[in-house]
Amino acid sequence: MEVEFNTEHHPNWYFEVPEMKVLILGSYPPHEKRWSYDFYYPNNSNPFWDALAGVKGIELKHYRCDAAVKERQQLMIDMKVGVENLGQIIQREGESAADKDIRIEKFRDIKGILDRHREIEKILLPGFSGKSSTYHGFIRYLREHEIDTFSLPTNVKENETFKLNYEGKEIVCVILNSTSPRNGMNLEDRILQFKEHIKI
Repeated sequence: MEVEFNTEHHPNWYFEVPEMKVLILGSYPPHEKRWSYDFYYPNNSNPFWDALAGVKGIELKHYRCDAAVKERQQLMIDMKVGVENLGQIIQREGESAADKDIRIEKFRDIKGILDRHREIEKILLPGFSGKSSTYHGFIRYLREHEIDTFSLPTNVKENETFKLNYEGKEIVCVILNSTSPRNGMNLEDRILQFKEHIKI
């Protein structure tokens, strides 16, 4: 049976965070059928936002519609954390949310974020196991835009770091476990994973 791939364009979700110290990159949102609100990580089965809130020591109150979006945007401002996905135009196999079933055809403007936020100190990359994971997609982006990297890890695993040189500034990049519920981490471990790299 022939596999059907569908073209999708990323919604205009980018939210500008003042004094952004940390940028967290993802690959691409799940299929629209799984959205509970129109913003990054919109599927409530993915504990990304609960883990981020846990770093601040709070619990989220809203999981639907505009109230959820506003709550997450305020969390980003309070923590000085930006969120963006890599893919602008992608090919998706059916309705799958797995990175292996998503092919990025055009990237979003990551360079633009780095240009506007010279204060960024770290880029977090949750997901590294597959060829289309956040880590591998980001490395492809850096090569396509001729951004220098230092000491890429030979053994790609959680908490491995490397540096990139962007316009004369070094930025630390950290490889993390995906926040997908498929990887089996409990919420406490997800919170600790972020807490090690996000200081508030």
